Amino acid sequence: GDRVLLERCLSSTTPSVVVSTVARLLPVDAAAFLRAAVDRLMSTPGRAGQLAPWIRALLHHHTGYLMSAPAAQAPLAALYQAIDARVAAY
Repeated sequence: GDRVLLERCLSSTTPSVVVSTVARLLPVDAAAFLRAAVDRLMSTPGRAGQLAPWIRALLHHHTGYLMSAPAAQAPLAALYQAIDARVAAY
């Protein structure tokens, strides 16, 4: 829930940091982290390059939980819509 700490975490795009951080998240926390990352992506699409490694790692490590958790369905739908809109623009 600490926005400053979360922004500091998301500012790192070093692959080893991203993967190791996401791997240590509990599945419930992964859903909340996905929601926060997708919210930031929707509010500022220019951050896609910074947020994409985090979202990719979240989906890679926690796919099973995210696909079955009701709390993750809305962020996943929003992510799909954002990707679809971006692809349509290109």
